[in-house]
Amino acid sequence: MPISLSKKRFTFEQLLAYAILTVVGVIMVSTVWPSLDGNGYLAAWDAGGHLLKAEYFAKELLAHGQLDGWFPTWHGGFGLFQYYPPLLYYLLGPLTYVFHPEFALRLFTAALWVGLLPATYYLLRSFSLERLPAALGSGLLLSLNASFGIGLGALYGVGLLPNGLGFVLAIWTLGRLKRDLFDLRGTSDLVVTGLVFGLLVLAHTFSTYWFLLASVVLVVCAAWGRRWKDVVPVLKRYGLVLGLGLVLSAYWWIPLLGSFDGMGETGAIQQLPAGEILRGLLLSQDSGGWPLSVLAVGGLAYLWFRRRFRELGFFLGTGALTLLLSINAINGLLPFGGVVGSSQFIRFHAFFALLMMVLAAFGVAGALALLARLPRRYRPVGIAASLSAVVLLANFFVLPTLREKAGFIRVVDNQPTAELQELAGQLERRIGPGEFVLSEFNWESRYFVGSPHFANQRLPRELPGVWDLDGNFPEGTKGSARPVLIASTLGNGPYLGSQEEYLRRRGIKYVISTFPLTRGALDAQEWLRPAWKGRIFSLYEVRGFDRPFGLPPDAGTALTSAEFARGTYRLKFDRPVTIGRDTALAVSYHPWLVVRSGKEEVRTGDSNDQLTLTEPVVAKELTVSYEPPGWVRGSWTVSVLGLIGLAVLLGNRRRITAWLKGRATGRRERRTARRR
Repeated sequence: MPISLSKKRFTFEQLLAYAILTVVGVIMVSTVWPSLDGNGYLAAWDAGGHLLKAEYFAKELLAHGQLDGWFPTWHGGFGLFQYYPPLLYYLLGPLTYVFHPEFALRLFTAALWVGLLPATYYLLRSFSLERLPAALGSGLLLSLNASFGIGLGALYGVGLLPNGLGFVLAIWTLGRLKRDLFDLRGTSDLVVTGLVFGLLVLAHTFSTYWFLLASVVLVVCAAWGRRWKDVVPVLKRYGLVLGLGLVLSAYWWIPLLGSFDGMGETGAIQQLPAGEILRGLLLSQDSGGWPLSVLAVGGLAYLWFRRRFRELGFFLGTGALTLLLSINAINGLLPFGGVVGSSQFIRFHAFFALLMMVLAAFGVAGALALLARLPRRYRPVGIAASLSAVVLLANFFVLPTLREKAGFIRVVDNQPTAELQELAGQLERRIGPGEFVLSEFNWESRYFVGSPHFANQRLPRELPGVWDLDGNFPEGTKGSARPVLIASTLGNGPYLGSQEEYLRRRGIKYVISTFPLTRGALDAQEWLRPAWKGRIFSLYEVRGFDRPFGLPPDAGTALTSAEFARGTYRLKFDRPVTIGRDTALAVSYHPWLVVRSGKEEVRTGDSNDQLTLTEPVVAKELTVSYEPPGWVRGSWTVSVLGLIGLAVLLGNRRRITAWLKGRATGRRERRTARRR
């Protein structure tokens, strides 16, 4: 019997479903609540890097009316959003105006985790799952985890915030698209779906890649069994959604494709053999265990017996495709195979785990349907057995996974992290114009400061003038490969000794160790002088350094200032200096960098190690500016026109309806409207 609350009528099933969702939401919030309290630093490995980029975007770009620009802090610089989607930073950056940046980071990370709940419930309801099994199925996401995709391990362990944002948007977009293509109703929903798809493109490339493949399967299933005249509206709707999304995000992906060859190699991620990965995915090893897989098989059976063959075809087709992607079986044959076929393929694991969880929710629906068909006298026994199964599943599989992954939620505030301010003070007193640093990358340092990236992520926030040749996101520039390798092998004395000349040419005057055992190898280098040692961190200075900004020694000693502001490096000398043909500036080569001596442009090229070479020049002032070409500005125009078109479409729903149904239908509707 319906229940009336505030003039809205709720059924018992609705109230029970909302109660379940509330309980799950409370569990999720309470799990991450400790991260919102206290000082210190969130230990998530990559999260500090995302915060650094978000703050840079907010303070250096957005504050000056820019949405993109050059990021000088890591690897000799790279285009901030040329290879990395910007949406995370659009959202997180302004939050740092409102909250303390560290708290803004924690708040946003928690929101990504909790945001999985409404997105998952929406997806399940989009596939016509009843409220109660959809709510129960959403509770299974407490065990959903893929260390390089989604879940507490990914968000709070590895710090994959763009992954989390892209995953939530991919779920939401897929749910919207399913409703738009299967129901064939309305038009304003299509425009909104196109907007959401555009946001997905701006959120995460791998999530977008998976969504596009899944959407093709969805279109095939929506068209399955229909006559051609009924397929055309499906294709029109799909084309409208994709077209809107791609136009709105064109300002980002057009430059990406136009400069794809300038991207560095994607960072390697540790991986297991394909057979072991396959077994783990099919048995939901890291996302609820084998009971979830059993429920997923039950979900397939439920769809079969209910004759819901389109949904069944979607889950089988998308599941098989995702499984092949997850073991890297077909990745090299697909577009951009060099990227999705690298070790990054494990980012697809989360989507297979999601599909298993969705099918498990259908398995729950099947169990409830069987329970409803029991004779009345046996129903108490069936209900008791079902409740027992839910309790056992939660107690032995879902909650243990949740508790295990909650161990990743760490806020580090100890003596080693306190050394960061002292290290920054030491550098502030010593560092001169054009002098770079190289921070060690050591996995073992995470036991002291929470993240192996701690120094190169947090130090530039304490001292913005620090330009570090290590750092996250080495894919931003080909020139990052060698310094990143050196940073990860500082403890290898013989190799480090062979890199002295290279480090000088890269403008590196200071080397930072983040692990105590590395000090022995650094102390043994005669060309390094210990400048300061803390309990964990230590600072070394290159003896006789005379090549700031990679300049030749004669020019280096004449350098009086080297500043970066508003996309431009500005080097000033106390006298005219000669920069020879073989001089490589300590800036990663990029075709959109323009070098000028005074007002005269200097021809540039790239060195063997992807630094910026200039033709011979005599200069008293040298500038290096990031100046994207005109076609990049044209891509911004496309997106601005897309926004205008979005507004027009929202205001002309009737014409969109006519277009979707065919021109004849539109004319008939207009004639009918005139008669009225």
